[in-house]
Amino acid sequence: VVPMLPEVLSNDLCSLIEGVDRLTMSAVFVINQKTLEIKEKWFGETVIHSAKRFTYEGAQEIIVGAKDGPYKNELITLNEMAKKFKEKRFQNGAISMETEEVKFRLDENGVPVEVMRKVRFDAHKLVEEFMLLANQEVATFISGLGSKNHVGIYRVHDKPDAEKMHTLSIFLY
Repeated sequence: VVPMLPEVLSNDLCSLIEGVDRLTMSAVFVINQKTLEIKEKWFGETVIHSAKRFTYEGAQEIIVGAKDGPYKNELITLNEMAKKFKEKRFQNGAISMETEEVKFRLDENGVPVEVMRKVRFDAHKLVEEFMLLANQEVATFISGLGSKNHVGIYRVHDKPDAEKMHTLSIFLY
């Protein structure tokens, strides 16, 4: 993994930590749970005070009912909505680029000693779907402002490798 920010920022200052106030820019939505219609949206400066920090594994155990825990109903509701959002994206022409990922177990010297398949839980997909929603809505909001006085910061990826694009085109066709 290549982090977008230095570790001191991504794992501390720019990371939500349970019980700690964080200054943030937030996208807040009121969404109809059944139709997924966004009834209200607001973008702005906020303070987030995280009441609970979940691991993906911990959230997954609650979602599937293997464990009881805080925010169980909320996690289940969000998971159901995320699945609907994903289904809607595919109905609108999205393609699945999901591939299997691997992780390595390292020995005490940092040498890989085992390769394991990384499991993608519903909890991972839940976060991904709501991040996509936020990104799309923020991009729509910024592009709709129509003024040079409004600026948005975004990340641009390097151009893809020509050989990898050729391989992808063979796979897709």
